[in-house]
Amino acid sequence: MAKTFFLLSVATIPRGVRIDYKLECSCSNSCEKVLELLFASDDKIAFENKQLTFNLPLSSKKISEELKISYDRIRNISFSILQNRRLSLPERLLFLGKAMQILSSNNDALTDWEFLEENISSDSLDVQNNFSYSLPIQEKILLCFLKYSPSIQSYANKALDYFNIDDKTDQYIKASLHLKDLFPNEEVMFEKAIINHLFFEQFPFSKNKNNFFESFKALCGVYLFIRYLVVGYMADKTSLNDLIDVMAAAFRLIDHTDFDKNIGIILQQEGVTTIEQLAVLIKA
Repeated sequence: MAKTFFLLSVATIPRGVRIDYKLECSCSNSCEKVLELLFASDDKIAFENKQLTFNLPLSSKKISEELKISYDRIRNISFSILQNRRLSLPERLLFLGKAMQILSSNNDALTDWEFLEENISSDSLDVQNNFSYSLPIQEKILLCFLKYSPSIQSYANKALDYFNIDDKTDQYIKASLHLKDLFPNEEVMFEKAIINHLFFEQFPFSKNKNNFFESFKALCGVYLFIRYLVVGYMADKTSLNDLIDVMAAAFRLIDHTDFDKNIGIILQQEGVTTIEQLAVLIKA
């Protein structure tokens, strides 16, 4: 692949061209067409080698070859976990969190998938719903970002209005069932949006972070944010276009602002610091 680059052009948007850990290009979920293409089938996301030409500056980062190799292996492990459809999506997210903890302290796991699987107990995936704990935090997340993001305001206000009609737990469960009735493959749709987001963000080195657990917390924040927003907004909607519109609006905030940093602050303020607490949140 050619390595001659010049000045960045706005013509690359919504493409995310990366030239540091690896030469690669992705498209943001903030573009409705990207989500439309992702949701066109239930096929798992795959990647291909292809020569592309962009006007970009040469990277000024000094990244070791060892770190580049680790980045590639960790991401492959992450995608393998998230595409394991034998588990529910919340279970996969929790499995990934456990993997991030192991990878932070044991380099052998980078090359030994069986070692990684054996050291994540299946018992740890058995988390019970606790709506009285999770829903107020999800609402707080949505309210915090509602103040600063014109992109999500109309969608968020409609979602919040819906949840405030009656008991929030009953409303959430009702709307979740409605979403499942509309899109029986809705877990696949969320899965593909999340994986595309992680590729765009270079997980787990998103926003130049190399703290795996903090990257995982930010990912949980992404899931909590889009799940609560989508479930509430879609409560009285029936079309795929509505789903794509609200998700694209959410990712305009997530992919193009300091969402990772801000969601970390919000979770910290809410006392969410452990993987056990995150597990209860994402189970809802």
